[in-house]
Amino acid sequence: MIKDFLISFYKHLCEDYRHRKYLPVVAFVVLQILLIYSIDFYAWKKNLNFPPILNALLLFGFYSLAYYPVVLWVNYSEKKNLKLPSRFWIISLMVIAFFALTSSVNLYYFLDFLKQSDYHYWLRKVSNNITPFLVFLLLFIFTWKKFFKNSSDGFLWTGKNFTWFKIIWPILVIIVPLIIFGSQLGGFQEEYPSFKISNAHAGAYSPLFQLLTFELAYSLDFYTVELVFRGALVLGLISVIGKNALLPMASLYVFIHYGKPPAETISSFFGGYLLGYMAIYSRSVLAGTILHVFLALMMEVTAIILFVRV
Repeated sequence: MIKDFLISFYKHLCEDYRHRKYLPVVAFVVLQILLIYSIDFYAWKKNLNFPPILNALLLFGFYSLAYYPVVLWVNYSEKKNLKLPSRFWIISLMVIAFFALTSSVNLYYFLDFLKQSDYHYWLRKVSNNITPFLVFLLLFIFTWKKFFKNSSDGFLWTGKNFTWFKIIWPILVIIVPLIIFGSQLGGFQEEYPSFKISNAHAGAYSPLFQLLTFELAYSLDFYTVELVFRGALVLGLISVIGKNALLPMASLYVFIHYGKPPAETISSFFGGYLLGYMAIYSRSVLAGTILHVFLALMMEVTAIILFVRV
């Protein structure tokens, strides 16, 4: 199965790749990465300390800058015009706006009893990962039939078969040594593990319990990311703009990695593109979700083993 997928992916690249189409996108993404890290966008945005709605508007602007120029260029490079269907604009603007909102809003800050709890660090971290899923679940429940439903896809792009597992298990094996190598690169120790056990309150809920429940919520957040990027922005748009949905999605996917180690941000363009094609091939986001969750949890475990002194 992995062989069939790789052959299909190779054929796609041979058919789709043209210098005129791809090289300007790669240059745009490189410029994006240079700007993100030269101005330290993560720290800059944090220092602004905007209220949630203003922060969401700021992110919507930056997300749009990372996404729409690539969409327009890809369309122009093939069709020699900048016109796109109204359905594309409705879906993409809606999804990007909600993603900007969920990147800025955490239910924790609206529930005083969570902030006043001795377990506020744990509750904040868990809530931060659950909030986006709840928001997008509601969004898709109300918009699925009108904008996203396809007879070949299951609800939330879960697919109707699980043959995709034959695609990903060899990749899972390859990932392990790559993570061990990546853990030696600069920035890894500062970023991971995402849940600092030293910040956990020791009480009725042990730090280990808090860590495990956080990792579950952390995993759920990756499903949300797959729903947005490989689901809504690829499978949700493939009937509108075809496989031209891949490059814009990959560009935006790079931008959301600001604050991560540079190597992770750079690799996200290639990884996002590959996961996007995998979603098209399997008609499901589950393959990408499993890969994403496995990668994330392996990075967490590696960081705990190598760096954390409990």
